[in-house]
Amino acid sequence: MGGVLRGRVALASVVASSAVAVALAALILRTTGLAMIASTLVLAVALAACYRRWLGGTTGDAQGTAIELTETLALLVAVALT
Repeated sequence: MGGVLRGRVALASVVASSAVAVALAALILRTTGLAMIASTLVLAVALAACYRRWLGGTTGDAQGTAIELTETLALLVAVALT
């Protein structure tokens, strides 16, 4: 079920876009930005493991849920650190 979306994005694209996001967060928000990135990374990895075990991969609904949860976490971290 979730295996349909696996391997559709090149690793180089993921690495490049992640590097840009981390660099911008560090330049603009400094330590708060890095804390936001670190917390959302941990959550995203945990959700990916959960989806892999539960669904055998990911689905569009699972990705949407991950987006909303990581965005909420990032905002909570930003508020907590300001």
